[in-house]
Amino acid sequence: MQLVIGAKNLTGATAIALDEENGYVYLGDRFPRGDEIRIQRLELETGEIEELYPARNAIVSWFDGRPRLKAPVGGLLVHEGELYVTARGGDGLGLVVAFDIADWKPKD
Repeated sequence: MQLVIGAKNLTGATAIALDEENGYVYLGDRFPRGDEIRIQRLELETGEIEELYPARNAIVSWFDGRPRLKAPVGGLLVHEGELYVTARGGDGLGLVVAFDIADWKPKD
């Protein structure tokens, strides 16, 4: 058996979800600083990794009314074009958030 590194430089990956239909793996991880989470998408064919959460422009996203997601990521599930994430909200209580995979943003 040969081990192959699929993703590196993670800071505490706790969840993974496979999207076979579109050829991606989603990774739930603790963000490098603080207690926010990071969700990344790994393209299986190329190995390219994209960041889904937090938003690239985090300053703007703080004021858009969407919940802040805090570590740990409890689980990830891909179903019918959405990525479901279990984590803690800004108030410390657990929640489930659905991301629209096509739009790369949490559903309102």
